[in-house]
Amino acid sequence: VWDPSLVTVDSLSDTWQMLDDWKDTGDFRVMYLHWVLALGDGVLDPAVLAAIEQRLVDFRYRWDDPLPTDRIDHKWFWSENHIVILAVDEYLAGMALPDRVFTVTGLTGAQHAERARAAILDWIHERALFGFSEWHSNVYMLKNITPLVTLVELCDDEELIRMGTAAVDLCLADVALHLQKGAYGATRGRTYKKDNMSSLDEATFGTAKLLFDD
Repeated sequence: VWDPSLVTVDSLSDTWQMLDDWKDTGDFRVMYLHWVLALGDGVLDPAVLAAIEQRLVDFRYRWDDPLPTDRIDHKWFWSENHIVILAVDEYLAGMALPDRVFTVTGLTGAQHAERARAAILDWIHERALFGFSEWHSNVYMLKNITPLVTLVELCDDEELIRMGTAAVDLCLADVALHLQKGAYGATRGRTYKKDNMSSLDEATFGTAKLLFDD
């Protein structure tokens, strides 16, 4: 049991500040806010949902979108997981607000969704052809799974659902095939000390435990 009235515009001030300042990993936060927006209607204060929508409109989704001379964009656009997260963020924002004009580009939400859809499909096709650049990552494989699940659950595009589901299967098969007593044990393209000292601290541990209980 939880009290939705505790979720207020003020209680999320740190999130707004992070997104307004275009800080790194803000794309992760946008991804989570898409769930709040999708499930919060009739549950949360409409002012909270309006604040989320405004951040979706003001967000900068691509490195080559216009950058005002008085702004610094601190986000990381290039790594495998950020590419798909930003594309999913942009697609879902465009679908949620198709008629709104987005601040950075001057494009409508519908136009943002169209260009992001192509980027999502490109990313999935690249993984099918070449595998993962952040291979067997016990940190970033989860950051592939999360945007793909978000996409599949929150969109109604049959092709994206089918392709996104296939990509989730690829990610989960990779984890399953390299588990040893619960540890995602393999060479890996990207990780951190905290994830390598114990399998209990791997970012993928909870997913592996939930699905495979190995």
